[in-house]
Amino acid sequence: MKETENGDVITRNNILLSKAGYHTIITSAQTTPGRITGKVVHSSGQPLHGVKPAVDKTFISASKVYGKNIVSVILSGMGSDGGAGMLAIKEAGGRTFVVREDECLVYGMARSALEHNAVQETFSLKKMADEIHRAVRRIGG
Repeated sequence: MKETENGDVITRNNILLSKAGYHTIITSAQTTPGRITGKVVHSSGQPLHGVKPAVDKTFISASKVYGKNIVSVILSGMGSDGGAGMLAIKEAGGRTFVVREDECLVYGMARSALEHNAVQETFSLKKMADEIHRAVRRIGG
């Protein structure tokens, strides 16, 4: 697990956390002949929903690269960020999960996703890791 750096190539079995103060945009990158993955591009653009990084920027850009081969999860977060991005992932055929309201420390982002009709499944924190693992395995991860 590490904080993103501009130019990072997204690979299996790595966890990347968005760098503070930058939007994390995912663009296409070719790793081997015929294999496309994502590449991190930091954007110093204006805040979205009053925040930077905004997960909407990451989710929307990632949905264009990965299409149905993506799992998005919102566990907690303040404000309206996340709904539009999660909807883009759902519309691209990806999987979308949020944690149950009664277990969410701050429910704003999950509420935004629900209000956008972007959530396919709501799980308890206890079940979330297993459900993420199951969804990733279904898409070949």
